[in-house]
Amino acid sequence: MRHSSTTEFVKLNHHHDDLFAYRPERLVVSGLRCTMAGYDLGDPECWNCLWDVYVAEVGSETTRRLMGELQYWVRSVRSAADHALTYYPMGCRHVCRDECLLLSLLSALQHKNDGCASCALHALCKSSDRRGVQSLRDPSRAFANALLEVGEVLLPISLPVLQTIVNAPPQQNSVVLPPSSGTN
Repeated sequence: MRHSSTTEFVKLNHHHDDLFAYRPERLVVSGLRCTMAGYDLGDPECWNCLWDVYVAEVGSETTRRLMGELQYWVRSVRSAADHALTYYPMGCRHVCRDECLLLSLLSALQHKNDGCASCALHALCKSSDRRGVQSLRDPSRAFANALLEVGEVLLPISLPVLQTIVNAPPQQNSVVLPPSSGTN
C-alpha cells in the first residue's frame, strides 16, 4: 500500500495525520511487526524488543495481559492468510497494505462493525474458506477485546476507507520472508 493510502485512511476518519500518534495503533503495529519478524527470523531478540516497547507504553502488568493474545493472534494470522503477509520493519513510520488490513480488522471488531470485519477477513483469507475466516476471526476478536479491556481503543474504520485499502496493490518494498521451516 502506498503511503498516500495510509494518509487517506487517517484523513477520511477525521483524525490526526500520523497514525503512530495513537498508542493503540502503535501497540498493534509494533506487536505485529516484532512478532512476525520473530517467527520469520527465529530470533528471540524480536520478542525481547517487543516486550520492552510494550512495557514502556503500558507497563508490565498490561504487557503480560496483552502478550498472550497478541501471540495467539499473530500465529492465527500467519496460518489463516491466503498469501505471504508483508510488513515493514520496526520503527518504520508507514504501514503496508497487510498491516492496514489487520489493523482495520481489529478496529472493526472493537467497534462492532461487522461489515468492515467481514471485508477485512475476506481480503486476508480465501473468501471461500469459511474455516480460515473463522480461524482468524476468533483470535482477532480476542486480541481486539484484550486491547479494549485495558483501555486501548483503535480508531474506527469506515467501509469506503477499508475498500480503498483492499483494492490497493500489494506493497512491493515491504518485508516478505520465506516461511520458516519451523511452526508459525
